[in-house]
Amino acid sequence: MQILKTFTPDLKQKNQFFTPDLKQSTIFVKISVTVFERNIIIELKKWVARHDCKPLILRGSRQVGKTTLVDSFSQNFENYLYLNFEKNPSATTLFEKEQEIDALMAEVFLFCNKENKPGKTLLFIDEIQNSTMAITRLRYFYEAKIPDLYVIAAGSLL
Repeated sequence: MQILKTFTPDLKQKNQFFTPDLKQSTIFVKISVTVFERNIIIELKKWVARHDCKPLILRGSRQVGKTTLVDSFSQNFENYLYLNFEKNPSATTLFEKEQEIDALMAEVFLFCNKENKPGKTLLFIDEIQNSTMAITRLRYFYEAKIPDLYVIAAGSLL
């Protein structure tokens, strides 16, 4: 007997049901996914609520969900800029020039092909360990005191 599980998250439907199909020797299971908020999301919301929000570095092993976490958290922002220094090494060149944060952010928006809309902006630099210059420049984001800019960096080899 072959067992096949089909999971179809449907947030509108709350009923769970189990339907055996004995003619085909297959069992289909449909479940509804309950949305829950991770503790780390709550901590990230507290981080954003602070008035003196310093850049945040997420460290952890590879493939543990750092990028997924930040992608999910980005829904709380009007602008989301994602730079991945491993998948796109040319992004590291943005941080090699000596320039003001406003000019750097204009280049990041252009690089990400995003419109600079007013509102809260989350800049996520993934695999930041591939650029020592970007790690060094994180402090400039805090010193610039840009009120609606939040910076998160992540890396596995920091």
